[in-house]
Amino acid sequence: MAFEGWIASLSNGETVFEEWIPGQPSPWLRLLQRLEEEGLAVTQLRLQVRGRTYCCIPHADAYFQAHRTSMSLYGKQRGFLRGIGSVVGDTVYILWVNEQGDCWQEVRRA
Repeated sequence: MAFEGWIASLSNGETVFEEWIPGQPSPWLRLLQRLEEEGLAVTQLRLQVRGRTYCCIPHADAYFQAHRTSMSLYGKQRGFLRGIGSVVGDTVYILWVNEQGDCWQEVRRA
């Protein structure tokens, strides 16, 4: 099975892949802890879903990642979304990707 998840390029040249480890904090929290402890920064964030790679703006001020479930009017789960985003100034550019690999962009104020 091909890798699916976020991929972060770090300021030291290393690449970190999203990896869920039972009993450990989420991969994103572990990444944030490491960045703080080692004085590193993310320089690029990508997301792989269904064999496609989606990219954020490189060297942004900050990055964002999220999961979202959409629900029907009757409370049944309709779909699962993954999101990655770039923060530039006071604007967040989010790229949402659904389970089928369809994507769209959302722009929010930070």
